[in-house]
Amino acid sequence: MNSLFRKLRVDILSNNKIGRYLAYAIGEVLLIVIGIMIAVQLSNLNEQRRAADLERAYLERIASEMRSNVAMFSGDRETASAAQRVIERFSAALNDLSAPDAELGQATVDYFDTGWIFPDFDPTTTTFDDLEATGNLQVIRNNQVRQAMIELYANYEAYWRDLDSNVSWGLPVDARLTYEYDALRWDPRTAVLFQELTPGEAASDIRSHADILNRSAAIHFWVMDYTLRDYEEAIAHSESVLEKVEAELAKH
Repeated sequence: MNSLFRKLRVDILSNNKIGRYLAYAIGEVLLIVIGIMIAVQLSNLNEQRRAADLERAYLERIASEMRSNVAMFSGDRETASAAQRVIERFSAALNDLSAPDAELGQATVDYFDTGWIFPDFDPTTTTFDDLEATGNLQVIRNNQVRQAMIELYANYEAYWRDLDSNVSWGLPVDARLTYEYDALRWDPRTAVLFQELTPGEAASDIRSHADILNRSAAIHFWVMDYTLRDYEEAIAHSESVLEKVEAELAKH
């Protein structure tokens, strides 16, 4: 191509055909410009394709994590609900002076096995943390989807802070209970370490510490109830954002 243009230039100049030379020169420049424009366009298309692929990869990871989180929150909700029921049965037996000794003893064992725990809130946030740390949040082009994700993960953090605050509030009572009372006697994992009591002796011992046991049960019930609301909100919010993410994925 270059040799052809060189021959044409020599021919035109040798025959003093300036006008035709200018036309060929302009054509040569146009070809170069068109070639550059095509190259830039191809580069832009490749960049757009890479950006779309990266966005899809992030959206798929976010969707997967949200599904896992919803499943985990649902399981935690069932665990907390079951713990609440155990706490209610324990409080009822503890406050019923006519409750059979064996019933009170079993309710106490159940409480320290299932009710005397604090719930957890530990969602997976790996992909969102990656997006924030790398500055790649803008990869999610749909502003509404991106903002919904930001709000969801901010709420996750708020739920965790709520739970941490509640646990910090309840731990001193549990510490006092452990110090003043043989609480671990009733935990199935440590009961073998204590002297065995008859049902009557056990019931008498439990009732003699009814005040602090009731206080402990009330605190755990309250924390469970508060966290159950957080689980419900986290599930609903996660499912709502998941729908947006899946709708965005459907466009790819």
